[in-house]
Amino acid sequence: MVGRKNSLVPGVILILIGIALLLRQLGVFYLDWRQIFPILLLVLGGLFFISIKTRDDKGAAFPATFFFVLGLFFLIRNYDIFSFDYYFYGFEDFWPIFLIAVGLGFIVMYFFKPHDWGVLIPGGVLLFFGIVFLLRNTGALYWRNIADYWPLILIAVGVSVVFNGLRRKTE
Repeated sequence: MVGRKNSLVPGVILILIGIALLLRQLGVFYLDWRQIFPILLLVLGGLFFISIKTRDDKGAAFPATFFFVLGLFFLIRNYDIFSFDYYFYGFEDFWPIFLIAVGLGFIVMYFFKPHDWGVLIPGGVLLFFGIVFLLRNTGALYWRNIADYWPLILIAVGVSVVFNGLRRKTE
């Protein structure tokens, strides 16, 4: 019985791939790699999310989020869901998406493993820099404007020092 369940999913996947390729050969519709790979990334992310539930594999939260974010971005870009004008068609424009995907992967991993709070630090840093560089690449943020707000870093460090001091007093 177990062998039947294990062969069912790959068999259905092969049938669906075969039908799609046959329809492409018959000229019913045309799919090229640019249209297929975002869907494959979304499916891969979805499979990792499913493994979190079915196998209780909380470590799969990172790759699930990573592949899902990348798949969603490339789906939006390749299918022109939002008009990006000329942005995000060269790697030099969309590379911050990888920082955002990794950062979100760490943050989602924290939600599945709350005791592992150390993943929030690289997740937050990568997410912050990914968003800043993405906004810079779209022209929504200019480096000159960022340089004017560098004292915010001092304020953030000061706030964390104050909170750490208050937390130690309450313990």
